[in-house]
Amino acid sequence: MKGRSVRRSPVRNRPLPRTTEEHLARFLEGKRRYYEDYLTVHGHHPNKGRHPSTEFKDGNRIWVGRHHSEATKRKLSELLIGRKLPGEVRSAISRGHMGQVPWNKGLTKETTPSLARIGEKKRSWWTDDRKKQLAERNHWFFKEWWRTHPEHAETIARVTRPTRIEILARESLATRGVKFSVCKRVEGICIPDLFLPDEKIAVFCNGCYWHACPKHCPNVPDWLRKKIKDRQIYEELGRRGWKVLAIWEHEFKSNRDIAGERLEEMLREARGE
Repeated sequence: MKGRSVRRSPVRNRPLPRTTEEHLARFLEGKRRYYEDYLTVHGHHPNKGRHPSTEFKDGNRIWVGRHHSEATKRKLSELLIGRKLPGEVRSAISRGHMGQVPWNKGLTKETTPSLARIGEKKRSWWTDDRKKQLAERNHWFFKEWWRTHPEHAETIARVTRPTRIEILARESLATRGVKFSVCKRVEGICIPDLFLPDEKIAVFCNGCYWHACPKHCPNVPDWLRKKIKDRQIYEELGRRGWKVLAIWEHEFKSNRDIAGERLEEMLREARGE
């Protein structure tokens, strides 16, 4: 049809279905009910766990000898070269993963042979020499290379995959038409999750564990608490005229639009409304 663009799959030239918020809500609700019902009846995830068909003494032999032919592999490779899903499709897939129950929920290595094998493989991999090599590499990167190449800090932050709560915050502000920036260093101090340069507002989306939420994670390991510098960063930004908006992970769980609402409230207070 002329004058009308239709989104098409990047791999096959087929129209992509339009995902509405209603469809997404029904999909997430159905998936949540399915996992909860399955866990209640069987006591384990439908794909893994203590079910006989998912436990193998010598490993999973179902797919042994069943592979794509070389011609099929070459065709798949050629189709995927330079192909990227549109931003709206990636966002829809990310939202679709929300609420998914981990396959190892409620399982332990004492009751599940698959987890025991995974743990044994990790222990055999992380030898003392390998741990020493990794420690030396990290020491060189953060103490020497990082300090002598500050211009690459923004590049590394830009390619880092945003977290789920950061995606929610970006969508909340984008729906309100708020212009913001991401992955850029502010005042040479830090790289906020997103910030408004004109209003001088920095927004931080803090995970409850990695930022030691006083409500859900008051007791964190000493090594992690030493790394948390949130209070010092907020105070330094405040001294330089910046307003800080920090939102916890558990706040997003109760209200996905919390970032936009809190920002609107902050802007109203700044205008004296």
